[in-house]
Amino acid sequence: MVSQLASVERSPAGREWRQLRPNEFGISTTDRYLEGKVTLRHQAGGTVIFSMGSQPQNSILQPFFVKVHTETCADRSIAHYLAFVQGFAEEWAGNFLHPLSDNLHRARVLESSLFYCYLSSQTNVLVWLETSLLCGLYEVVMRELRTVLEGMFPAFYLELSNPGVSLEIKLIQLRELEEAHRNHGKSAFRMSRAPEWHRYYELYKQLCSYTHMSTVVAGANMRKVATEGYSEIPDFHFNRELFVKCAEMWDQVARLALSLCFVIMERLKVEYIDLIVLPSIETIADLNDAPHFSPG
Repeated sequence: MVSQLASVERSPAGREWRQLRPNEFGISTTDRYLEGKVTLRHQAGGTVIFSMGSQPQNSILQPFFVKVHTETCADRSIAHYLAFVQGFAEEWAGNFLHPLSDNLHRARVLESSLFYCYLSSQTNVLVWLETSLLCGLYEVVMRELRTVLEGMFPAFYLELSNPGVSLEIKLIQLRELEEAHRNHGKSAFRMSRAPEWHRYYELYKQLCSYTHMSTVVAGANMRKVATEGYSEIPDFHFNRELFVKCAEMWDQVARLALSLCFVIMERLKVEYIDLIVLPSIETIADLNDAPHFSPG
């Protein structure tokens, strides 16, 4: 049962504070909207309703997730990584997909663009990745990034191999690739002939260690169970190095999406009128003066 709003106050700076009544679980939270970010104070056990990210969205999380989220957002050494993650979905939709669709529409190729449809279909995934990463689900984020990355290459291939055909025909061709087991793995990367596909295949192999049984990830987890036993409650902790690694992987996948879009526009002779941009960790100007975390 969602807590009802008990009071709304304005700070001297005009920022809104919302105090929630305790719900049936005995929960009381105060959330503060401060320039698009959220500070959360947790007072009791159970399920907590709160908002997070640059676009506040209601989420139901267990206390251990709230703890990780709070620790993550409070770490100033990763402030620019946080800004990248928390603002990404909005940038993806508003400053990337929207102008891309305008450019493709003017060239009369939007309705047949499989690549655009694929990227647009990943928006909800990216929104959930923000929540997952802020709550310490690092392996989940890596697995999803692998899937997003892998899917770009057959979509890129089909976009350019038969540029004049309809979306429905491209979807039939995608099914044929799937039946021939050419829509995933190295064959999908090689078949695409995308620029630098070798480099992104190496990134893909790194991400695969979080998906397939591997000594790097699954082996380490199994070893922990063998030596420490299985936790009686879910065990989630903020890990600065893993957070940074996830954000950097995310950044690379985003760079690829942007790069492949430019290739497609050039080969299909799409006029580049509306500016297409995506944020990167290194170019978040308002956080350039934040302390920089260096793994290791």
